Amino acid sequence: MLSVKFETVTKTYGDKVALSALDLDIEKGSFVSLLGPSGSGKSTTLNLLAGMLRPDEGEIWIDGNPVSHLSPDKRNIAMVFQSYALYPHMSVGENLAFPLRARRHRRDRQAIAEAIGKVAESLGLGDLLDRFPKELSGGQQQRVALGRAMIRNPKVFLLDEPLSNLDVRLRIKMRRDIKDLHDRVGATTIYVTHDQSEALSLSDKVAVFNEGRLQQYASPLEIYEKPVNTFVANFVGERGMNFIEGSLRSRNGKSVFSAPGMELVIPGRGADDAVILGFRMEAIEPARDDRADARGLIKQVELVGPDRVVLLELEGGQEVVCRTDAGVILNKGETHGFVLTRGKLSFFDKQSGDALASAR
Repeated sequence: MLSVKFETVTKTYGDKVALSALDLDIEKGSFVSLLGPSGSGKSTTLNLLAGMLRPDEGEIWIDGNPVSHLSPDKRNIAMVFQSYALYPHMSVGENLAFPLRARRHRRDRQAIAEAIGKVAESLGLGDLLDRFPKELSGGQQQRVALGRAMIRNPKVFLLDEPLSNLDVRLRIKMRRDIKDLHDRVGATTIYVTHDQSEALSLSDKVAVFNEGRLQQYASPLEIYEKPVNTFVANFVGERGMNFIEGSLRSRNGKSVFSAPGMELVIPGRGADDAVILGFRMEAIEPARDDRADARGLIKQVELVGPDRVVLLELEGGQEVVCRTDAGVILNKGETHGFVLTRGKLSFFDKQSGDALASAR
């Protein structure tokens, strides 16, 4: 297990900045996801660490040693690609053996066979060693790609969107397999994805990127509950965060958030003229009595597993989404009162989009 550190690492392509002054510390043995939309800098970060790119500025450290000048084969890392990158003319066993045969003399055949057997057993590939990639399912090919990386016993695993080619059910199963693999092997794992559900379910920490800059680096729970800006708040989460523009003012010793059709007393807040109120869909629910923070017209109701997801148009014209228990009957076209959970509200500066300090 090795630690990984990026120190003010910058990468440009002509006038385009692909990665800007990245500072990132990854603890040894941790599972870290690099999350962001296409072109955000996450794959550039992975390729810099792998040695396929070199930074224009800054330094990359592995286990306290600078590696920016080292070739990929000198970094003790293994990479699993989105396309699996299996050799089609080789059997599963030959694909697994290739990294070892490329490094060792043929007299090590027994050691190579033992390594293949151990990896094949751990990944459930024992009955597939004589098959060729074209004879395997997507999930099986992915396990072979993981096994080929494992067999080198690397200290750092790099995974570049390895599940994006799989269907939804298989992707969920492979998440469990990858997490189980990490728990057993213990290698530092860095996982690139644009799928926030993968990042949140797999990771010890998540690094969120946008436009070449690291936005937030924290635990999945903190990323979800305490986003540092409106980009993270909107990008992370099944449907993003609800936003309502308004103002915070002091009134009779209390902070009051005001917006068209809404007025909330907020404990422990200051006063800001222009803010954005943000809340997840589970932080708003139907009022059970006459007390309501806002009233809304129900525009759409979706049954999602055991829950209902409801699209509302509040009296001020804002559209928000809430999640309720399937047993709560809400009908399209009705107007209903709703309440907000005070402890689950976030506030952002309207101009910069940054989270207000006391909301973090």
